[in-house]
Parts: sequence; structure tokens; C-alpha cells
Amino acid sequence: MSKDIANAVIPYTKEIPVDYKVTEYSMFISAYSPYEFTNWVDESMSWKTGCMIGDWSDLMKAELEGADVIPFMQSISGFKADPYEIGQGKHIVCTNNRGKVVGEGIMLKLAEDKYRITGGPNFVYWTGHCLRAAAKWNVQFADRYDDLFIFQVQGPKSVDILEKVCGENLRDVKYMWFKEIEICGTKVAALRQGMSGNIGFELQGPGEKAVEINNAILEAGEEFGGVTKVGNAAKGVNHVEACFPTGTWDYTPAVYDPDDELAQGYCKELGPVAWFMMGALSRKPGGSCENGAMDAIFSPVELGWGYALTFDHEFPGCEILKEEKANPKRKICTLVWNDEDVMDVQASYFKEGDLYKHFVMPRDYEIAPDKVLKNGQQAGISLSRAYSVYLRKMISLCVLDTALCSPGTEVEVVWGYNDQPQKMIRATVAPAPIFDPDKKRTL
Repeated sequence: MSKDIANAVIPYTKEIPVDYKVTEYSMFISAYSPYEFTNWVDESMSWKTGCMIGDWSDLMKAELEGADVIPFMQSISGFKADPYEIGQGKHIVCTNNRGKVVGEGIMLKLAEDKYRITGGPNFVYWTGHCLRAAAKWNVQFADRYDDLFIFQVQGPKSVDILEKVCGENLRDVKYMWFKEIEICGTKVAALRQGMSGNIGFELQGPGEKAVEINNAILEAGEEFGGVTKVGNAAKGVNHVEACFPTGTWDYTPAVYDPDDELAQGYCKELGPVAWFMMGALSRKPGGSCENGAMDAIFSPVELGWGYALTFDHEFPGCEILKEEKANPKRKICTLVWNDEDVMDVQASYFKEGDLYKHFVMPRDYEIAPDKVLKNGQQAGISLSRAYSVYLRKMISLCVLDTALCSPGTEVEVVWGYNDQPQKMIRATVAPAPIFDPDKKRTL
């Protein structure tokens, strides 16, 4: 098969150079990219000890321009718009009428009345859907999916490496602010962020320059011990360690909420990635919750995003969330799974008896919520089971009854399909994020 035909049949991320040593690829949103460049063990350690570069270019991107951008965005989310200066980024969480998370992402203020939003399909497509449905806002919506690359450059050596490659001081960039820099003569937005849980930047720039800029960063990193390319296997581990719940990975977007009329008609507009978003619901439920993925629809408060909500304007689910933020019943934490129980699951494949659901290493990439019990009664839902080589532990995120969220509390996770043998795995509550080296600190 020729390369041209292969590229036509298999969507391959174009923002990173093809590495012909890579033998395994997996889907990330709507394109294939390397599952591992070397191995997920080394790759998942890179943002703790050195510097990683990861390609997140397959996130959706769009730009909004017009006098009504802020009131429109506040009509679909609870974000606080004042103050909001040019060069600042905001985390925005969109909700439905029941106060459940539709999607979330980042909005950058590029200029007066001009903004860029990035995130998963649920966030960006929902924004466009609501804009078209209302048809009353002075807002122009421009799809930038094919125009921009997004690289994560993260870890304790990331600032030194980026300063070398751009020739500028980046230590005055505050957390969730961005600075326009030049790499290889190309203007790039460098957003101070911490997707890995550590210090680092997200780079956004023109897609046609992505390969050149990627290579320049790798070359600049040689002086500092190298930059580790991170594939899809390790990407998801930092979402768990750093507590970044991600729609269609870690929770079910509320566009599938059967009890909310706002979602009606939305799925018809999803376009070329509809199959991806619906796939999580069409597979056999991977967890022990009776309703599978539908039990993983949560509110911003439950997912740790109450800080992103303000109640000085009306938005979907506003009154429900105002009460929930004041009196939360559940919140997110980390569970550290018992070593002996985890090893029993693995050992079941090497002895007679029940075979338990296997652990995909280092983590699962499906919405597979598991019941969490306390004294035999369900008290929460475990999400995003992953192995952290940094901690040498199996961990998961968990939306748990607030009264049980104190570190050290012991619970049990019901592991496995409901129609197959299940294993009760002891677990201990820990903070979320469990990997927290103060990514917001002054550089």
C-alpha cells in the first residue's frame, strides 16, 4: 500500500514527524498517533524528572469574535468574566439544565472581542451548537481545527528548554496566562499551564510549522538531558495523577443525559467525530456500575471544578449548582488500590479458578465506572483506573461521598463486569491530585 493511500484510509496526526520505529498506534479523538514512542514506563516518568513533549493537536479549536462573546459564553457556563485581560486564559465548564458537565476547555483572550477556545469535541461543538441555536448573538464562530497545533511541553526542565529555543525569558508568565514567543521565526502562543501536574507550557501555533517546531524543541533539549516524546499510553496517566478528568475518557458528557432537553438535536450535529463520542456508550459497560457509562455523568462540583463557577449571571443549572457548591454531597478524590488485591487480579491468569477482568496497562481508555463501597453500601464511583509507575501503585479517581473524602479512609472497589467474576479491591482515599508539585509556583 502506498503512503498516500495509507494516509487516506487511516487518519494520522500530521503535527508530529512520522517515527518509523513506532509499531503501535491508537486513536486520540479523531486521528491515530503513537501509543508509545519508547515505552510508557519511561514516558510517564518524564514530566517528573525531566521534560516531555506531547501532541494534543487533535483537540478541537475555534475562534470567537464579536461584541457578544462574553455574554454568550456566560449563557452556557458559569465562568467569571471580570477581570479578563488580553493574554489571560480561563477554564470554562459548560453545563446542562440539571447542572451536569457537558464539556470543558480553555478560552484565551487574544484581543478585545477576540477569543480562542480549545478542548474536546463536547466543549467546542456544544459552543457552536448553542450559538447556532440561539441565533441572536453578535459572535462569529471560526473552526480552527486544521490550522493549529497544540503541544504540551512539561516537566522541571521544560522552562529552561523553551527559553533556549525561543531566546526569551518565560519566568514572568503567570499560571493560566500566555505569552507570544517566536520559535523558528514563527509566532507561537505559550500558555503557562500544567496538564501533567508539573510546571510547563502549552504551545499553540500554525499547523504547517508544527514539525519544524517539534524538532527544534527536541534539539534544544539535548543540552538538558533530552526531551521525551510521550505517546497515548502515558498521556492518560497524567490525567489521573494530576486529576484532569476528561470527557469520554473519565466521565460521560451530559449531552447524553436522557433527562435534559438541551441535548436534543445536539448529537445530530456532531459531524465526523460522532462515532468517537458515541463509541463509549455503545460498548459493553466495562465497570461494575449497573448503568455503565450513564452512571458517570457528573456535575462540576463533583469533578473538582466548583472554582470555575460564579453565580452573578444565569446559565444552565445555575440554581442547582449554587446549592450544590454550598453543600456538596460528593467530591473527587484519588483512591490508592491495595497491592495484594491488585496482584490477585493479575495472578488469576496464572492459576486455576476465576479469571478477573484484566488490567489494561497503564490505564483503560473507556468510560468504565466501578462501584465504591463503604461497609457494604455504595458510597461513590471509581473512574480512570491507572498504574502510576512514579508511585508504584494502582490508582483511580473517585467521586465519593464528602464525609468519606478524608485521606486514609478505607473503602472497597468492585472490580469487574457484572456478569463475570468480580474482585473486591481494598483502597485508601488520597488527595486529588495525588501528584502535586505546585505547578502554579513562581518560576
